Amino acid sequence: MKKEVIIKILSIQDENEIDNKMEVELEGLYYKRNGKVYITYEDTSLEVGKSVPTTIRIHEKQVTVSRKGSVNTQIVYKTGYAHKLEYVTEIGILDLEVLTKTLKINEKSDWISINIIYSMATLNSYDVESRLSIEVYER
Repeated sequence: MKKEVIIKILSIQDENEIDNKMEVELEGLYYKRNGKVYITYEDTSLEVGKSVPTTIRIHEKQVTVSRKGSVNTQIVYKTGYAHKLEYVTEIGILDLEVLTKTLKINEKSDWISINIIYSMATLNSYDVESRLSIEVYER
């Protein structure tokens, strides 16, 4: 059964000792299927005037974030795992590597908390230390 939820996302990237912070609150859907948790929503924070369908999938000790639309990507977060991906946008493709340092998932009957610390790097760039916090609760 799908439930309507509120999704709070806080993303902080530490670049040159300056915190770049983005915080959004969105409405979405939560459901379970085949032992996996799915959270779906329309992300309007990536590009002005456009929404990007986004799915967060939680399975065991892994979180996968998939986007399809003007931004196409899938990022896998799993402690100690370095995920290589092509971040496809309307203006081009970025080759990225995302190394998950820590992943904590807390789930209650009406609330989920996901906290991730990871580093992200392009092929020709330095690592950017990042933190991602996602809270999901019933509306």
